[in-house]
Amino acid sequence: MAGRIPVYDIQIAAFLELNSIELTLRKERDTGRVIFEAPADDEVYRVLSSYEKNAEVGVKTFAGFLKNLRGRMLAVRNGEDERRNGRGQAMHSG
Repeated sequence: MAGRIPVYDIQIAAFLELNSIELTLRKERDTGRVIFEAPADDEVYRVLSSYEKNAEVGVKTFAGFLKNLRGRMLAVRNGEDERRNGRGQAMHSG
C-alpha cells in the first residue's frame, strides 16, 4: 500500500472527497470491512488538518458526498459492482 493511507471513518473520507481527493475503496478479505484509501501526499494532509480544525462546509453538499460514498462502500462490500470503486458519479451540488 505504498503511497496510500487508509481512512477508516466514512465522515473523514467524505470530507476528503468534498475537497477533491480521490479515494480508492478496498474490501479487506479477512474481515469484509471496506477501507477508504487516499494518496499519501501533502494535499491530503492539508485537508485532514482542515477537518481537524472543524472547517465549515455546506451541510447539504457534505450530506450528498456522504450518501454517495456510503452507496459505493456498500456496493464494494457486497461485491455488487467493483467499478463503483472510484469517485462515482458527480452527483453533488452546492
